[in-house]
Amino acid sequence: MLTGYVCYLGMVALGVPALAMAPAGGHEAAFAHVIDVSRDDATTVWMFVLFVLGNLIGTFLVGLALLRRHAVAAWAAIGVLA
Repeated sequence: MLTGYVCYLGMVALGVPALAMAPAGGHEAAFAHVIDVSRDDATTVWMFVLFVLGNLIGTFLVGLALLRRHAVAAWAAIGVLA
């Protein structure tokens, strides 16, 4: 689960080039191309995959572990599962 949230920070950082280009002005097509290339690069796609797996599977496993270990109230563990 933690890996998913760390990858979320990496995905947010992918928007930094677009934010840096916006005040400079220029052609919208060039901006779109830079954003597409930065998000479709093979070195960044793994962040999206780990984000999805970490948040879906990781959160489910944490909620299940909390429920089975009785570490928190049952309603709290069910809330994490939901």
